[in-house]
Amino acid sequence: MEIHQSKSIDYVHTAIKEVKKIELPEYFMVFRFYIINLKQIKKINRSSNTLIFFNGENLEIGKRISSKIIQKYNNLMGGHEEN
Repeated sequence: MEIHQSKSIDYVHTAIKEVKKIELPEYFMVFRFYIINLKQIKKINRSSNTLIFFNGENLEIGKRISSKIIQKYNNLMGGHEEN
């Protein structure tokens, strides 16, 4: 598993089911093999359904998952949403 940090990419050898057991509110499983840190989202582009992270990486997401991410992001960040 790759962990993309702000200045590095770390590799962790563990099963995704083990990572899912960790209860951290800022993490969200986007796809089967993607877990994102909501606190690292710089912007949510709703027109292209793209997450833009502080480290410059982008992740395209589907419309259904986009609304779930926005809801969880708003809850975590106290109602503040990047647009």
